[in-house]
Amino acid sequence: MGQSIEPIRGVRYNDGMEMLMIIIFAIFVIALILAGSAWPDIPPVSQYELERRRQQNNRTAIHQLRRIAVYDDLVSLQRCVVALLLVLMVMASIGAFDFGGGVLVALAVALLHGGVGRIGWVHAIAQRLYNAGEPSFVSFAGRFPRVVRIVRSFVPPVETNLRLGSRAELEHLVRHARPSVLPPVEREQALGSLTFARKTVETVMVPRNAIKTVEQDAMVGPLLLDELHRTGHSRFPVVDGDIDHIIGVLHTRDFMSLKEAVSAQVQTVMDPNVYYIDGTQSLEQALGAFIKTRQQVFIVVNTYRETVGMVTLDDCIEALLGHAPTADDDEVYSQPVALPEPTQPRALPMGEQNDT
Repeated sequence: MGQSIEPIRGVRYNDGMEMLMIIIFAIFVIALILAGSAWPDIPPVSQYELERRRQQNNRTAIHQLRRIAVYDDLVSLQRCVVALLLVLMVMASIGAFDFGGGVLVALAVALLHGGVGRIGWVHAIAQRLYNAGEPSFVSFAGRFPRVVRIVRSFVPPVETNLRLGSRAELEHLVRHARPSVLPPVEREQALGSLTFARKTVETVMVPRNAIKTVEQDAMVGPLLLDELHRTGHSRFPVVDGDIDHIIGVLHTRDFMSLKEAVSAQVQTVMDPNVYYIDGTQSLEQALGAFIKTRQQVFIVVNTYRETVGMVTLDDCIEALLGHAPTADDDEVYSQPVALPEPTQPRALPMGEQNDT
């Protein structure tokens, strides 16, 4: 009778150990999923803003700066914990399911635990647990820098994305800044300054088919003035037959210098100075040419010297400032002032156009 009890006890012992190993394996799997799902949060504001708030004795900013200082350490510790749990999970799996089955189960867990950790509610639980214990992790990193340094030597550095990586990223931040941080007017001005150097004349010009022209022999009078005012523009190319033969520029204020009783043709009151610019030139070059020539209208041409559009000083100013100049600004631009020499403007006077 005593001999039959021993095998039963051995079976029960083995069953108990197997169940214990399965429980341990399950604990390691859960811990692995939670540890891999949690991640040190990056502060929602830049380090510059945190420094500014720290100077105002903002406790949250002080804590966030302390976290930034050991951010790589926290990530390294998290990765080491995941690696350690992965090893323990493999050992527990082999102990619970024998070698062959344990290896297969461990391989499946290693491949799937990351996807399980990305499930919304799983990540929420893991992140909540991590946030609760993060102060202890930060304290550990500060107290044992040598240990953390050794750990970091086995882990590649982490990019925290707290620095701007490109001009495009800066433009994105400006474009999506909250109105309370960057009002719409200032946002447009900032975007205009950031994108001005990349813009070409053809991106802001009035296209050929939208240009309102005036014939050189048209009579100056109320009818013509009313027609031009309805366009909303103040400067118009004067043509001799078609738009590819521009002989001057008419400004509506030129009408004011005429007496009501005097009738005259447009060619007698127009500005005969016509300047041309290539549509592929940058707005920086165009602005320099406007400053040097003291003109406010350029005719835009292509490589075949065909008229493709018209660009004004107002167009360049609007591209730079993000809004159109006011009526008062137009008078300011007309006054002669001392300005620096532009860099190699390529605006072509009418004489050179006619020679080709």
